[in-house]
Amino acid sequence: MSLTNCIINLLNLKDENIKFDDNFYSEGTINDVKSKFFHGTLTYKPDFCYNCGHILDKNIIKHGFKTSTIKIPKVSGFDTYLKLKKTKIFL
Repeated sequence: MSLTNCIINLLNLKDENIKFDDNFYSEGTINDVKSKFFHGTLTYKPDFCYNCGHILDKNIIKHGFKTSTIKIPKVSGFDTYLKLKKTKIFL
């Protein structure tokens, strides 16, 4: 089982497009509370436009990433967050 699969099972995530690299974990504080952070990347190629439903061909432009901080259930009694880098896509 790969490292990514182990982390996905630990955090009970359902999206198969989330990947974790070697530096997937860090610790820090939010509002003076010690917390755990998992760092992942969400990247995919959409099949259709989410606005109009048009089926896409090769005119997809990936334009960097946007990082979101998502609170997830506690791990070992610590507040836990997923810092997810999501691909910004222009159609």
